[in-house]
Amino acid sequence: MAMQKIMIMLKALAESGSSRSKRGIVCLILDDPNVTGLHTYTRLRNVKEEYSVNNKAIITRCFSDRGVKNLKVACFNSAAQTPESIEKALTILNDVKFNYMACPTVSDNNDKLKIAQFIKDQRKNNNILVKAVLHDYAGDYEGLINFINNKINMSDGTTTYTGLEFTVDIACLAANCGLDSSLTNMVLDGVKSVDVVGDDLDTLVDEGKLFLFYDNDLESVVLSKGVNSKVTIGADEKDSLKKIRVVDIFDMIRDDLKVTFKKSYQGKVNNSLSKKRLLISAFNSYMRTMVKQGALNDGETSETWLDVEAQKDYLEDQKGYDCSNMKDEEILACDTDEKVFVKGRVYVVDAMEDLDLILNY
Repeated sequence: MAMQKIMIMLKALAESGSSRSKRGIVCLILDDPNVTGLHTYTRLRNVKEEYSVNNKAIITRCFSDRGVKNLKVACFNSAAQTPESIEKALTILNDVKFNYMACPTVSDNNDKLKIAQFIKDQRKNNNILVKAVLHDYAGDYEGLINFINNKINMSDGTTTYTGLEFTVDIACLAANCGLDSSLTNMVLDGVKSVDVVGDDLDTLVDEGKLFLFYDNDLESVVLSKGVNSKVTIGADEKDSLKKIRVVDIFDMIRDDLKVTFKKSYQGKVNNSLSKKRLLISAFNSYMRTMVKQGALNDGETSETWLDVEAQKDYLEDQKGYDCSNMKDEEILACDTDEKVFVKGRVYVVDAMEDLDLILNY
């Protein structure tokens, strides 16, 4: 029953992908004189801690203005008798799952560097696929968004946020963006005007910067193209990693497969070839459903398969096999102890953003 269970779980996850993407987890790091530790809230009325006035307003904005359904808050106190640094909050958040982090009380570049390194460590070393929105920080990394506006004037005529403060709103918008859309050209309801970030907006996008600007056609303040801070593309990477939407979908798929494997397969199913193939079948069923959900390109084949080369290397290096004359099927049939070697490819479909229109007359 275990393999049938994993197929059901993965199918349910794929079918709920769009709704889950709109209920992302936002994490705040706050410098607060009264509250310590990590707190999780699913609605504003659950907030009982005595946060400072400014911090309580930030939390209220997440729920009331940006529709967040799941908020995690990690606090440190830089004004304590024994001052705490941001490392205190980052230590609390080690291995904690969330989608987007904002740090509206952190303006020091050294602290931004610490946050950036934390995000990289979580993603690379702990396989915790978290991301952060930082103000005016060129992180050059797919897990970091570089928001560059300095002044955001709200429509009420009395409220103005700094760019640092507005990283909270950007994190909320990113966390609540569905699989069927992107942040690109999103109209910012409630925003009246913003500072001008430059004349050449295309160059700013190429530099991995996210910003707000006034769109004369829409007569509204909108977000620029939805890019993260990544500008350097490695030899085994693609330009698509620069897009916030693409990375979000990659992260969702990786996390769904990882968590389902842990819940329904790891330590619960024997490591025979037939069970490995059932696992691959479950993974590929999930991929097909994600295509139907609009997350993956229906013109390409997103799939996983048993990695013969990796299994061959394991057998030769760890078990002393000579696989030089063995067929692929024979290699796959060999005992690999507790190891399962899987490889795959996914083709994330981006949202429509650029129009090249020619009208003949």
